[in-house]
Amino acid sequence: MLSWVTMTGRQNWQHIRLIDCLSSCRMICICFTLLLFLSKFLFNIPHGEIITDEQTSLDVLSPQRRKQKNVTISILSWNIAECRPSDSAPEKWRSSDCQEESQCNYQARTFCDTISSNTVRDLILTYSPDVIALQESPNSSWGGKYYDYILMGSVRSHCGFVQLLLRQDLAALGVRLRIDNLPTVVATVEFASGRKITFASNHLAPYGYNNEKRLKQVEQVVKSMPTNDYVIVGDMNMRMSEDHAVETLGLIDAWKDFGSKNNLMHTWDSFANRYYSHGRAYQARYDRIYVSTSGKKIVQDFGLVGHDPVSGLKNHFLSDHFGLFAKILFL
Repeated sequence: MLSWVTMTGRQNWQHIRLIDCLSSCRMICICFTLLLFLSKFLFNIPHGEIITDEQTSLDVLSPQRRKQKNVTISILSWNIAECRPSDSAPEKWRSSDCQEESQCNYQARTFCDTISSNTVRDLILTYSPDVIALQESPNSSWGGKYYDYILMGSVRSHCGFVQLLLRQDLAALGVRLRIDNLPTVVATVEFASGRKITFASNHLAPYGYNNEKRLKQVEQVVKSMPTNDYVIVGDMNMRMSEDHAVETLGLIDAWKDFGSKNNLMHTWDSFANRYYSHGRAYQARYDRIYVSTSGKKIVQDFGLVGHDPVSGLKNHFLSDHFGLFAKILFL
């Protein structure tokens, strides 16, 4: 009898606990539903809308940022010498299984799209630029191997290929423009604010005696720009004596705008860079970044790329040219 009473008491207690548990769950559900209902009005979050990464970067900007016309662009330009290994490279960089021939019309060197190519690509990606401008790319599709970038175009120059790549979110807003008979790839990007900026990657005529030809090439590029804001970059093969004529076209030299620092001046330095073991030793500023804008601009950063030796050898560099990196604020 006593055991039956004890059992009944336990059952009643368990029943009471079950009722309490159900009541608590019901209260939680009611509170959760109430919060969802209030969130619609307090935070204005539409039901069933999925925000993708692209929408986050392009569409889901605050009204203040949508109206903001200031745009900061980072750009990297580099003549990568078809990723051919330097004369100073270790033997393994110049393995005997290389099959691809140089596209340069004045060189007949075999090069290897393996160690050197991968090292060039990895170094460029460490800068995470918005825009990549390449000259002397090994082939028409080489730039397409970059992750998170879209190859906007590729044209043959007197040596290798000229290419222009945009980061994927910019490429989604970009349109390639065609300029005939020039070693130039051009694309215009319209930003969320409505501001448009055009980028041009170039590889102009070589040799000192082609100074007039280079000026005509630059004039043609400038006339072809469809926007007030644009950046013209690349291996321009220009000599210092050509600066004034180009600047009278309304182009601002990013190196000069950043302070004309001597340690950032030379993109060709065959005293230090023995890319060609028997070449003449001299310094030059062949590569340029030019900016034109109807508003104001600030060159926030400017530097050289590929100017440090690789593989532990003091004379081994990835290209005969040093590249350029700049960060430009358009106001």
